[in-house]
Amino acid sequence: MARLRNALLAGLVFAFLVSEDSPTLLAQSSSTSLTPPHIGFEVPRVVDPIHTNGEPDIGIDPFGRVFVSGPTGTGTQRSVWFGSVDRGHTFRIISPGPPPSAIAGIIDPPGGGDTDINFDRSGKQYFADLYALACLRTATTTDGGATVSQEIYPAGCSGLPGADRQWLAIYDPAPGTPNQSAYTGPKPLIYLEYNNVVSGAQWNKSNSVVDKVSGGPGLTYVAATKGTTSACDANGSFYAPFGADGYPALDQITGKVSQAAGSQNSNGTFSLLLNIGTPDASGDLTFLDFPTTANPCGNSSKLIHIADNLPGSCPSTLLETSSLLGLSARAAAALLCGRSS
Repeated sequence: MARLRNALLAGLVFAFLVSEDSPTLLAQSSSTSLTPPHIGFEVPRVVDPIHTNGEPDIGIDPFGRVFVSGPTGTGTQRSVWFGSVDRGHTFRIISPGPPPSAIAGIIDPPGGGDTDINFDRSGKQYFADLYALACLRTATTTDGGATVSQEIYPAGCSGLPGADRQWLAIYDPAPGTPNQSAYTGPKPLIYLEYNNVVSGAQWNKSNSVVDKVSGGPGLTYVAATKGTTSACDANGSFYAPFGADGYPALDQITGKVSQAAGSQNSNGTFSLLLNIGTPDASGDLTFLDFPTTANPCGNSSKLIHIADNLPGSCPSTLLETSSLLGLSARAAAALLCGRSS
């Protein structure tokens, strides 16, 4: 259940980016100068000195509030979720269950596998926690974690057990954003992608039409992948779009989702391939490798080659490195692996 995130930490340590010349959260260009202010680092802050966890993630909502989450291990059946309203200087625990206590600790099972957090434009936060490769507990909060709604089942896996390495992506374009999407349903539209541990990538969706429970949307999800009735002998199941385990991105203009992952070649090298899903009016996605009669498991020839002939260690770090450094995946391939397609 290891994910491509950060190195394991004994306690989450947080060093927040601050501007030397501005009190804003992130450095911004001055309105009177074309030269952006310098960026510096504060002294690292310990998010939680008590609860150890690995593979933490971090997110900043539209109001500048900072949130961190991370699993404490599937054996514990819990994960930790923290919020900060003071620019990451101090954090408090967010829990959908009873308030933490010195005796009982944090009570928010099930979970402890992988976690992910994301936000819509209003600042509503979406949380997903993997439990025992079975399903994904989902939670939402509209007030920075003061109150939390959650669902354990059917929740993120849409009532179909089998899940690992989940990611959230949200379509919620700002007013005035050019609209080139076929989607006509309510916004936000929340996608939850994960490896269903049977056929591969699974894309589910949530909006106010399919999720009417208190705290929704973002709690109950339904399937959103087209072509999954195509039988695939190779995996003993059905078609699943290429890209499972890859970090997804969503375009707010077209509503399209993109996901890249490594694919091993016959000579032992890897190719970094990109799959793109296009939504229909209801938000269901058709991917580039949509199955055909000749290719019931998916037409891999339609995938986009970002980089080819990579050594085995490269695809596992390429995408995250390109994101951190602000490079294209091709540029990151050349930098890390010394070659590209």
